[in-house]
Amino acid sequence: MKTRKRLKMFSTNCLLCIISIIFYHPILCQTSTQVCNGPLGMTTGEIRDWQITSSSSSWDPDCHEKNSRLYQPNDRAWCAKQKSDSEWLQIDLGISAKISGVLIQGRANKDEYVTSFMISYSTDAFRWQYIVDRYGNQKVFAGNTDPYTVRHNYFDEPIVARFIKFHTIQWYQHPSLRVEIIGCQECKQYLGLPPYGKISASTSWPYRRRASCQPEDGHLLSNKGWCSKKRYKHDQWLEFDLGHPSTVTSLITKGRGDATAPEQWVTKYKVSFSNDTRLWLYYKDKSHVDPKEFAANNDRDSERIHFLNEPFFARFVRLHPTEWHNHVAMRAAVLGCPHQDQCFPGYFRVNSEAQCVENMAYKKLTWTNDRNRQLSSASSTDYKQRSGRATNGDPSLAVDGSEDSEWSKCATIDNYYVRKPVWMVDLGRVTSVSGVMVRTWHGSNKATNTTIYRDYLYNLDRYSVYVDLRPRRYRFKNSDLCSYVTRANQALLTPRLHFQCQRPIRGRYVYIEADGSTHRWNKLFTAVLCEVFVYEQLMTLKYIDINTCVTSLSISNQQNVTKYKNDFQQVWNTFTNDSQLSHATYSLTVLDGISGNTVFEQNTDVGLASASTLKTITGAAALHYLGKDFVYETLLQYSGILDDYGNLDGYIYIKGSGDPTLGSSRYADTIPDKILTNWTNAIRYEGIKTCRGIVGDTTIWNDSQNMLDGYTWQDMGNYYGTGNSALNWRENQFTLYLQPGTSVGDKVTLVRLDSPPPNVNIINELITGVAGSGDNAYVYLPPYTTTAYLRGTVGIDVPKDFSIAGAIPDSPLYVASELRQAMLKQGIIAQHVYTTVTLTDQTELLRDKDSRTTIDTHRSPTLDKIIYWFEKNSVNLYGELLVKKIAEKTGLSSILDAPDTILPTYCSTYGNIETTAVRTIDGSGLSPANRITTYAMSRMLYLIQKETWYQTFFNSLPLINGINMKSGYIMNVYSYTGYINGTSTHNTIVFSFIVNNFNGGSEDIRNKMWTVLNALK
Repeated sequence: MKTRKRLKMFSTNCLLCIISIIFYHPILCQTSTQVCNGPLGMTTGEIRDWQITSSSSSWDPDCHEKNSRLYQPNDRAWCAKQKSDSEWLQIDLGISAKISGVLIQGRANKDEYVTSFMISYSTDAFRWQYIVDRYGNQKVFAGNTDPYTVRHNYFDEPIVARFIKFHTIQWYQHPSLRVEIIGCQECKQYLGLPPYGKISASTSWPYRRRASCQPEDGHLLSNKGWCSKKRYKHDQWLEFDLGHPSTVTSLITKGRGDATAPEQWVTKYKVSFSNDTRLWLYYKDKSHVDPKEFAANNDRDSERIHFLNEPFFARFVRLHPTEWHNHVAMRAAVLGCPHQDQCFPGYFRVNSEAQCVENMAYKKLTWTNDRNRQLSSASSTDYKQRSGRATNGDPSLAVDGSEDSEWSKCATIDNYYVRKPVWMVDLGRVTSVSGVMVRTWHGSNKATNTTIYRDYLYNLDRYSVYVDLRPRRYRFKNSDLCSYVTRANQALLTPRLHFQCQRPIRGRYVYIEADGSTHRWNKLFTAVLCEVFVYEQLMTLKYIDINTCVTSLSISNQQNVTKYKNDFQQVWNTFTNDSQLSHATYSLTVLDGISGNTVFEQNTDVGLASASTLKTITGAAALHYLGKDFVYETLLQYSGILDDYGNLDGYIYIKGSGDPTLGSSRYADTIPDKILTNWTNAIRYEGIKTCRGIVGDTTIWNDSQNMLDGYTWQDMGNYYGTGNSALNWRENQFTLYLQPGTSVGDKVTLVRLDSPPPNVNIINELITGVAGSGDNAYVYLPPYTTTAYLRGTVGIDVPKDFSIAGAIPDSPLYVASELRQAMLKQGIIAQHVYTTVTLTDQTELLRDKDSRTTIDTHRSPTLDKIIYWFEKNSVNLYGELLVKKIAEKTGLSSILDAPDTILPTYCSTYGNIETTAVRTIDGSGLSPANRITTYAMSRMLYLIQKETWYQTFFNSLPLINGINMKSGYIMNVYSYTGYINGTSTHNTIVFSFIVNNFNGGSEDIRNKMWTVLNALK
């Protein structure tokens, strides 16, 4: 008996899991199947408790209407109050649905179930009709034969209804039901959410001041929220651009989701809509004069949904808060029917299955450099020479909205007057262009246009699409190139040409440049553009609650998965057979971002040098152990006796805490001048006019080794290999400006130094290199030394004011010296500067450390801001200091052993990863002696998604090649790790990709790795 119950529970849980996988979220998890046979929300909870009513219910709490959901615990169900055939259970689906059947189940533990029932339905809850049988009589459905089994009753034909009632006719012991409704709701899908929609607002807090509150944070799937800038004004709004006019059927709102933010939500709002943003109409219920005011939320997390009695058709929808709690802040979503029919004018589909997107080029101004299109008339000689070529073909025909491919209705350009004819469209505003579609000509009316068709068919060789900020351009930079198509394999003759930009390009003007074949004796060619479509970059979901969608891989996508894997395997085989990898070691691990299951793996357990991708683990460990709101504190103190004349018989101390941002130019509050001003003011306000000296105090770590063992001699002295200390300044670097000689082999001139370290003598051995050789200059300056050597070459063609960055050998001495100079400008004299790191006898300087007076405390930016620049700009110094700080705060290791211990411990403790899979020498990845497996790295990135600070981490990753990922490069090592969202088969994938010991150029291997990563998209 126990076994039977356990099996039944197992079956129930499995089916629940499968249902949730396929149907849990209507936009992130929807399947591609068109079959209308999905659960409509009783099981998944999408149908709320208030949507379930009944004629009556038993006094037993387990018999409430809300317990009528299929697969509720066996002692729960809806139980009618009376044993009567007049009892009914009603479900409000909110929006009309196509219903193909129902599932029913009894109340198991009480052995109660319905044996027969009827169903009535309605679209408005006023006019009801029963489902009838083939004879036109009210149909009686057969019910259950036991309280456990789920019975599926199919309808002879689907019905369309919003309300459905189950009428109990016969039962066993008592009329008790658990139900699910099977069908589909085409008009209950999310509209206007990124990426296809856009979100804007009347006002919002400046991004530089807040981590959220932007308009794009206002979508329902965000874990943050939109917040208005003005607190007490009633003219604020949040606007959804649905992309294509659609029927809106319902609205959902939530409060601001930031866990650390004050509790803020909207309690009431009104709705307006428009199709052009000029004429706005407020939503009103039928027969009402005033706009309807919707009740919203009473907490930050609960969703409030309103189903509209009068759905409307619009492109733009605004929510106008009228009352709120603490502040105008909200998340929202618009639901309705995605447009399925032919796109309206000004919209198009990139492919037959894609949804309609706006054509940014529709009926916009055009231009061409082809003189024949510009001249109002031409000489008779010109006309004869161009006879049959083009006397029409106005450039505006390519944006008139007609896809007719007849030649007379297409724009034409040729090279009669110009070598490379160019067609241009002015989009009217600056935007990020993601791609261009061109409707091509196929020789329609070619009998009367034989010359043009011949030149088009044989002489046209290439179309190139460019995006620029300036109009009427003749020449273009490679950085402006979106994409191109050549005549190879007759590609130019396909019905539609799709130019998908390798990356979104900011610009206002889109150009199509035509080029001819160099192998034809007749060099004249004609380009025919029947219609041009331009689409802009899709908006991304910045902050998504990963728990919103149970999984990204639905059962109906299994065939897509197989094709996806096969296609990728071909790309991978091409990569691994490349000559650049003939003696290389490479590894790739790809995990499903939701389940963590392996999608692809190769050499996944081989430890490799990771380069800067190791920073992802360091950043995650810092956020985990220290928290994203952690701040460093640097103290300004003094010791000794201060007399009435301002003479201090003691020292001024700058007590470091390992802050990597002290004196950094990346943050407004850390720039050197501001900190030095604050410190000198604090000293002056204390009344100090002279002191015995300034001490850079690093005793918090008592660590004299600021250079890691794993760094190479070539790295020491350069900014990327700078040493680290408990007291850092200007990110421990200074700038050297260099000027190459006039000939190769000449000595390079050291023009000037910016913020040089004190007492350092520089010996310049640099020579001028050949053109194109660039920067091969290195600074050799070990810690605590005073002689630097400049060695290597600087290309003869480097730009004016060429500079390199060197490392500070003694940062505590550096900051103490700058403070001394700042004090001197204020008339405050310090006799000496010291650093506790380099002094052998610290007795006198440190004897009063417990009785010092603190006169200023400098607080760093919060850790989330530090991590942002650490990952974004790959600042090695930050990584080394973060692992030391973790060691100090947690006691997991000594400061000296922190680089070797902290990251393996973190991966082992929280990722269950063997420490031998994460062998680190540093926290930045600079050392070639680091060894980490791609599985360890991708596994940790997968687990990071579950952390509360995940969005902080994700936002810090650079966007490279359209992918949020960290890159790494040291000698003969290239690596990438990160996340790819919205692939063809997965909502998110997590990957780590490392190549060691490759041949040839780094740029070549980078491009080949990008090809592999592109295949994962």
